[in-house]
Amino acid sequence: MGAKPCLDLRGIKMNDLIEDRYVLKSGSYLADIASVDFITWRQSEEGIMLKMHIGQKEIRFVCPKDTAQRILTIWTKFRGQEIDMKQFEIGGKFEYY
Repeated sequence: MGAKPCLDLRGIKMNDLIEDRYVLKSGSYLADIASVDFITWRQSEEGIMLKMHIGQKEIRFVCPKDTAQRILTIWTKFRGQEIDMKQFEIGGKFEYY
């Protein structure tokens, strides 16, 4: 009998949001959104690039606009006041339609 994994990662994409708490970049990192001090972002041809700043370090996470809005909304909830980021424009030059 072996130990059971806490998170079932089957079917998880290369860059994904897991259980509205963790961001996963396959083969690279798993980070807890609740630990993030602040988030910056920019639009790129691949999607929205979030930079999640934790102390002196930063995590870069590229995702579709709807996932970025969801991550930002979840992060604000961890900080004490949930803000629905769908009401704010976070896209730019490469806006999705």
